[in-house]
Amino acid sequence: MVVGGKVCRKVRASGRGIEWGWVGVSQYTGRIHLYSCIPGIDSRPRPLFENFRPEELDPLQSTGVDNSKKTTLIPVKDNPAYRDVLLAFVKEWNNLRPIEQKKLLQKPLQLPLTVELCCLSEGINHSSGGLLKRGSKRRTTPLGDISYPLPSNAVWKKVYLCSGYGKRVKEYTQGWTLMDEPLCKLCQTPCKNSNAKTPDFFEDLFCSLGCYEEYRIRTSNRSLRQELFQIEHGICTSCQLDCHKLVQYIKPLSLTGRREYIEKVAPRLAVQKNL
Repeated sequence: MVVGGKVCRKVRASGRGIEWGWVGVSQYTGRIHLYSCIPGIDSRPRPLFENFRPEELDPLQSTGVDNSKKTTLIPVKDNPAYRDVLLAFVKEWNNLRPIEQKKLLQKPLQLPLTVELCCLSEGINHSSGGLLKRGSKRRTTPLGDISYPLPSNAVWKKVYLCSGYGKRVKEYTQGWTLMDEPLCKLCQTPCKNSNAKTPDFFEDLFCSLGCYEEYRIRTSNRSLRQELFQIEHGICTSCQLDCHKLVQYIKPLSLTGRREYIEKVAPRLAVQKNL
């Protein structure tokens, strides 16, 4: 969802009466606009009427609290409870390529932003056949086998989500009971959140964040690779070569320079035909 032409990002925060903070980046000025959305109270993010340039988060640029004004209200960007979250957001946003930033425009997002790139739509998250299933003679797991079996008192329904005004409506399938209760897209238990019957985001189709993350891993090759990287850190389990460090080093090199460096530090890899 887009509020006031801003790109909204959902981040966890606390204090000052705000349970969930939203960060919006103006597509015209690049300024960061702040919003709040309290679960069970706000159906949409509401503006805090605070905005600033990303560079204002730099301590050297921060002017602090104006002592000439008789107020104890500290701007959100200067509040230690929010500062780390805002800095993390700005860092992740700046690390994205322009084409990735363009893909995320006018979409509700949350940190980490790389996860949001994986979840733009259900059609992007997985192939039509599914993912590899270990220990099976089938190369892929059908999409129907990813979710738990649908209860006998439920049917599949189509759910439509729209990322913003003028944007293409995305179609998903979700189980609903005969009593008109939405079921979790993974475990098929009733969804109890406030937006369950009128979902705004893909996460609203799940009963918990755990189910959402598990479904994402099962249906996204990129998410699966990210989880594997968190475990192995890019180090080959056979030869102990730090592949991640190697790729980061050779990125700026020419093709000839890449081959020469690989022949020097990883001769076994250099002899591969498809290098």
